[in-house]
Amino acid sequence: MAAESCALAAILISAAIFAGWVLHAASLDAMFPSFFEMKANSALGYIAAGGALLLIVRGRRTAAARIATIPLLIGLATLIEYAGVRLPIDELMLRDWSSSAGLHPGRAPPNTAAVLAALGGVFLLLAMIGRSQARTIAVRIVCFAIAAVAMEALAGHIADSPFAIGWGTLQRMSIPSALCALMLSVGLQAHGWQSETALISRLPIWIPALLCFGIVLLDVYTPLDLNVGICYIPVVLCALWFERGNVAIAFAAISTLLIILGLFASPAGHIPFWIAAINRSFAIVAVWLVALLVYLQHVARRKLRRSEHHLDSAQRIAAIGSFELIFARMALHGSGAFDAMHGLEVGRAHDWATFLRQSIPPDERDSIEAMIDAARDGVRSRDLEYSFLRPDGAVRNGVLHCDLLRDAEGAPVGIIGVVHDVTEMRRAQAEQADIEMQLRHAQKLEALGMLAGGIAHDLNNTLVPITTLTPLLIEKATPYDTEILQIVMNAARRAKELVREMLVFSRKDQTAHEPIRLDHLVRDSLTIIRAGIPASITIVDELGDVPEITGSKGQIYQTILNLATNAAHAIGDQAGTITIGATCETGRATQAAEIRLYVEDDGAGMDSETSARIFEPFFSTKDARQGTGLGLSIVSGIMKSHGGSISVRSAPGRGTRFDLLFPARAAAAAAAA
Repeated sequence: MAAESCALAAILISAAIFAGWVLHAASLDAMFPSFFEMKANSALGYIAAGGALLLIVRGRRTAAARIATIPLLIGLATLIEYAGVRLPIDELMLRDWSSSAGLHPGRAPPNTAAVLAALGGVFLLLAMIGRSQARTIAVRIVCFAIAAVAMEALAGHIADSPFAIGWGTLQRMSIPSALCALMLSVGLQAHGWQSETALISRLPIWIPALLCFGIVLLDVYTPLDLNVGICYIPVVLCALWFERGNVAIAFAAISTLLIILGLFASPAGHIPFWIAAINRSFAIVAVWLVALLVYLQHVARRKLRRSEHHLDSAQRIAAIGSFELIFARMALHGSGAFDAMHGLEVGRAHDWATFLRQSIPPDERDSIEAMIDAARDGVRSRDLEYSFLRPDGAVRNGVLHCDLLRDAEGAPVGIIGVVHDVTEMRRAQAEQADIEMQLRHAQKLEALGMLAGGIAHDLNNTLVPITTLTPLLIEKATPYDTEILQIVMNAARRAKELVREMLVFSRKDQTAHEPIRLDHLVRDSLTIIRAGIPASITIVDELGDVPEITGSKGQIYQTILNLATNAAHAIGDQAGTITIGATCETGRATQAAEIRLYVEDDGAGMDSETSARIFEPFFSTKDARQGTGLGLSIVSGIMKSHGGSISVRSAPGRGTRFDLLFPARAAAAAAAA
């Protein structure tokens, strides 16, 4: 805003003077002769320079580059004329009809021409070259030089001295020209302060030193008539570009010493020494007043930075970012947390259409546009939840809370609001819902276990007559009936063992372990396993003679049945083979015997990601009606309780093999001892 105001002020002053030249305002020239000291060519150059600055501020760099060539050409052509080359620039606009007769029509003074060429070159540089530290320093050096020339010209007019920069009183920079140059220099610095704050803090110390050196030369070679002490004010203003406020005090002290030195080093002029001393005293007061203002600016800036840092830290911790959208230019200004949240360049204004295209998914743009349209009509929308895209492709969830910005008359001019990143919150809510579902499922299983315990208890009572009376019938039965009754007795005993395991499981008691031959246990279970799988699946027995292990028959039977059932599900309705085998191996590390029980199928198989999760509780690749995801988790727990281990090998299209390693009975006994 400051840059635009300075540019507009320079344009208005120059346009008024240019209009006076075009209209031949002789009456105005008689009333304000200094008004027309700025030539028509100079006025045109300042109008173009102000327009170039406006275009640069608004981001229209191509148009700014074209307009910046006007002051550059006017300034260069005028300087070439002073070198003795005749160019038609003297009569570019119109002849000089003002009171300053005897001068070349329309020719600007040399210092004005140099300023116009410098301004045109600076604006052309800004429009054509991207941001860089070298470009920024070069632009600031030129701006400070322009400001110093303008201040010197104003000081010369105030002192009414013929020794200002130029060739005599009539060829020096006019007051309107000095004001325009000073405003454009300040406006350009203000624009740099807003757009390139990171580079502004790196202003070299030699720039104010160079300004001091130039002013000292003026003191040495100009008489006391010219109060150049006022030119030290830009030196003190240089302290704005340093981090510490004490720099302004130091610069003011150095400037004071140099002003006093200049008072005694300057040649005698037409004014008495005591009047020059009073002028220099006013310059010292002005320098220290500016130093005080700069110091207060540093204090306010430090407090502002601290507040912004605290606000930015609070927003980052709370995953909240604030923003402001102005309808006139559709410019989006976001806080550091907002820009970081959306992956935008921090600290810069963003075009709304570009932000919408790059950061908002297509299916959610209509709802946001509808909210903006409602805000233009003065309607505040409700909170809006939307998704946004980061440059790395990640999709985040945000909740938008906004309010209207209104002007003095109450008309909506924009919106201001905050965005809360709720991605982690939504993820935590989903995980909590999943845990709650698993908890309800576990509660159902617990209730089912209690029910199974009650059924098992009643079933155990039901089996008592069978296990009691069948041996009596065997004693009196024929050999054929004895064989049948023996099958009934074995089945009843097996059922009783299962009932006992169910009761132990429901009571959460320690299961009694006993010596077991795995090959015998598996062969006894094949009949029941065979009955539970489709006839298209073949069961292959690769059971060898293996030593005894110590374990629970019911739990191991449950393990075998679970693995065989999973293998049958993996094969499905197609023809396939399930291989169940047992071998005795010797461990490489301990040389202790281990019994390997394996169940292998030639079904669909699993990928590595699925294989890594199959032993997690409630993880299942089956439909919710076909499994709970607890089977393999229980199998893994059973193997740990037996001092063994379980592993899986699988690949898509190549089937799956589970290997269960049990310590042999002797090894288990030795380990227990």
